[in-house]
Amino acid sequence: MNDSLTRVLTQLLWQFPMFLAYLGCMAAAVVYWSRYPKPSLLVFIASGMLLALVVGQIVIQNAIIAQQANFGNNGRDIGSALNAMGLVFSLLRIVALAMIITAVYTGRTPAPGPEAWVED
Repeated sequence: MNDSLTRVLTQLLWQFPMFLAYLGCMAAAVVYWSRYPKPSLLVFIASGMLLALVVGQIVIQNAIIAQQANFGNNGRDIGSALNAMGLVFSLLRIVALAMIITAVYTGRTPAPGPEAWVED
């Protein structure tokens, strides 16, 4: 096995607990799908997206490092590429988190009673 593949597989192994968490969220979404279709869909998509982002970031990060090393670029070039990649993946994680937050509040009815923040 070559060094790059070993590095990728090792990094994926370290992320195994997150894989289980995301797969658990996806399984829960499937279980509750018939009772709560829209929130379940959002949770399923967001969890799948987060799972793909973990794998994608590891693979792309290693590809960037390997490519930059092959072309003899300096550390500044690698750092810039990794920073840009990190920003893109962070923005995508924000989208997934927004989907989960939306799923929590979708279809909820407000609790009965007076508004807590309104004073007479």
